[in-house]
Amino acid sequence: MNCLNCKAPTANGLALCERCRAALLVRLEWTPVHFRNLARLKSPPRLNASLPRWEPPSVREAEPVKRRSGGLVQIGNALSLAHADLVGWAQSLREDRPQLADELDALGSLDEPGFVTAFCGLLVDHVSTLLTLPWCGELLAGLTRMERRLGRLSDEWVPGWYAGKCECGTACYVEPGVTWVTCPGCGATTAASDHIDVILREAADWCARPKGTAGKPGIAEVVVALTRETSVTTVANRIRNWHKYGGLMACYAVDRDGDPIPNAKLYRLGDIIDRLKESA
Repeated sequence: MNCLNCKAPTANGLALCERCRAALLVRLEWTPVHFRNLARLKSPPRLNASLPRWEPPSVREAEPVKRRSGGLVQIGNALSLAHADLVGWAQSLREDRPQLADELDALGSLDEPGFVTAFCGLLVDHVSTLLTLPWCGELLAGLTRMERRLGRLSDEWVPGWYAGKCECGTACYVEPGVTWVTCPGCGATTAASDHIDVILREAADWCARPKGTAGKPGIAEVVVALTRETSVTTVANRIRNWHKYGGLMACYAVDRDGDPIPNAKLYRLGDIIDRLKESA
C-alpha cells in the first residue's frame, strides 16, 4: 500500500507513511495554537484604537484603522472556514468510527477555539485509528492548507506569544527576547516576567539555538528576558553542557525536504526552564 498523501510505500496497511504521519501530528499541534491567537483578535474591545506596536511604521501612517478592519475581516473569514472544515471532519469521523461518538458529541457545547483545540487533541489521541481511514490523506492536505493560512495571518497580526489580558480587557503579546509587554489597547507596559506563567504555557514548545543569530533571539536570550537569569552567555553554555552530558535532548532544524540540517541543534524552551528549576 502507498501513502495517501505522498505515495511512498507504507507498512502494515497504514494510510500514511512515517514522514506524513509526523507531519499530521505537527499540523494538529499548531493549528489550534494559531486559531486561539487569531480568535483573540477577532472581536477586539477597541476596534478604533491605534494599531498594536508590532505594525510597521509605513502601515501605521497609511489608513491604519481601515487596514486593521480589513485584517479582522480576513481573520474572521479564515477562522470560520477552518472551524467549518474541522466540524466536517468531525462528522466524517463520527460516521466511520461510531465508537468515538460520545467523545465527539461532548465537543458540541464548546466555543470555536475550544472545539478546535479539543478536536485536534482528540485526533492526536486516536491517531492510530486515523491512519486506517481512506480519507486520511485528504485530512492531512486540508490541515496543511489550514495551518499554513492561519500561520501566515498569525505571523502578520500576532507575532509573539500570548501574555494574557490587560486590565482594560485587551489581549497582550510579547515578542521573543523582549523584556516588556505593552498593551495595544491602553498602552500600559509591564515586565514580561509578570506574565511568566501564561507565556510559558504558550511558548513551552518553542525551539531555537542556544544563542541568537542574524537578529533572531536564541533560547538563552529568551530565558534571560523571562527569568531571573542575567547572563546570556552563561545560560547558553549551560544548555550546551546539559546536552553534552546527556541531560538535555536536542532537535534539529530541517530543510524543505524534511531532512535535518547539520550543526543546527535546537532546544525546547520548556525543557530549558525545567532544567533551570531542577538546578536552582
